[in-house]
Amino acid sequence: MCSRVTIFGLAQGFDVCSLHAKSERVNITAFIAYRRMDKALRSFSCMVLVDNLILLMHLFNFIVDETSKLIKIVVDDNSSARGLACIICNDYLGCKRLGTLYGAIKDSEALDSTFKHLNFATIVRPNSKKDVIENLIRAIALYPNYPPTYNCFAIIFSGHGGSKRKVYSNAGEEVDIESALIKPFDVKDTRIKDFPKLVFIDACRGRLRTKGTLKEELPKPVNFLIAYSARYGYVSYETDSGGIWMQKLAAAIKGNTTSSIGDVVSRVNDEVIKEGIEPPEYHNTNVTIVLTG
Repeated sequence: MCSRVTIFGLAQGFDVCSLHAKSERVNITAFIAYRRMDKALRSFSCMVLVDNLILLMHLFNFIVDETSKLIKIVVDDNSSARGLACIICNDYLGCKRLGTLYGAIKDSEALDSTFKHLNFATIVRPNSKKDVIENLIRAIALYPNYPPTYNCFAIIFSGHGGSKRKVYSNAGEEVDIESALIKPFDVKDTRIKDFPKLVFIDACRGRLRTKGTLKEELPKPVNFLIAYSARYGYVSYETDSGGIWMQKLAAAIKGNTTSSIGDVVSRVNDEVIKEGIEPPEYHNTNVTIVLTG
C-alpha cells in the first residue's frame, strides 16, 4: 500500500512522509486517487499509441503512394518497353556493420545500360534501406496499369548477403530474399503472375572460398529464374570495377542475340567457375525468354 501512496504523493507533489503517517483512511483515499490517475494515464497512453499507429499508417500509405507514382512515371515514359528492371546496388558507405563496396556504382551503371539496351524501363535505387526495398518490390508487383508490351520483370540486387538466404540493406538490416523479392509477385492478377521474373543477386552467401561446381535446383515459385553470384555458403568477389560475376553477366546479356536467358546465365557461371573465382548458382522454372536488344 505504501508504494501506491508514494506514487500518488509524488504525482500530486505531496510530502510522501506525511502521507505515510496518515490513517488507513487517507491511504485508501490515496489508493483510489492513484487508481483513477493510473486509469487516466493508461487511457492517455492508449490514445498516444493509437495516434502513433494512425501516423504510421499514414506514413506507410504515403510511402506506398509515392512509390506507385514513381513506377507510373517510369512506365508512362517507357510505354513501349518490354518490361521493367529494378536495380538495387548498395555500397554501404558509412555502415559500421558491413564493409564498403566501392564497385557498387559500376554495377548499377552496367546493369542500367544493359537493360535499357534490351528495351526495359529501369528503376535504379542505390543504397536502399529495408523498407525501401520491400515497398518498391511490392509496388512493382501490385501496379495495375502495365502496357500490353510489358512481359517481363527483372529484379537485381548487388551488395552484401548472408548464409540464411538473406541480403543486407544499405543500413545493415537483414532482408529475406523469398519474402521481399519473390512472394510479392504471388498476386491475383494472372497477367503479372505469369510474367517471367528474373532475379539476379550478387552477394556473399557464406564464408567458404573454393572453386566449386555448378548445382542447379528448381525452386517452388513458377516462372522465376533466380541467379546467384555464389552458391549457398560461399563468398562472392567484388572489385572496384564491380562484382566479377555481375559485370560478366551484364556484358553477356547485352551481347546476346539468340540464346535464352537461362543459357546465358549458365555460360557465365561456367566461365566464372573455370576461372576459379566463385561457384555461382541459378534456379530456373519455365523461363525460356530470349533477351536481345
